[in-house]
Amino acid sequence: LSDTVGLWESLQQRGETELLRAVEEKFTIEPFKANSPKDVEDLGNLVQIQRTRSSSEDTAGELPAVRDLKKLEFALGSVSGPQAFPKLVRILEAFSSLQHLDLDSLSENKIGDEGVEQLSATFPRLKALETL
Repeated sequence: LSDTVGLWESLQQRGETELLRAVEEKFTIEPFKANSPKDVEDLGNLVQIQRTRSSSEDTAGELPAVRDLKKLEFALGSVSGPQAFPKLVRILEAFSSLQHLDLDSLSENKIGDEGVEQLSATFPRLKALETL
């Protein structure tokens, strides 16, 4: 995912708008499994690109990779889970088609009460979510 985001940023900087739009439209990440903090960071970068793209006057619409993600698995374990989970929660609402959020095990990821509280505050905005 980080290589793709890097490519997109490079195309943007070089003014290759048409090519950039073509690769953005073809790229998907369905399903996505976050195994490391870097995975969550890369996912956040993808959401940021979508937000920048949506606010830009020359483009419109959502990135298919973000818009069409239906299954997301968070499996960072007890060491990285507590630090990465709040970052994931902050971007979850960007995934408008998210139907399945697999947290592996709340205790295994050491999300804790604070993480559960943050997640529950996000639920009303996750309109398509069917399975947790």
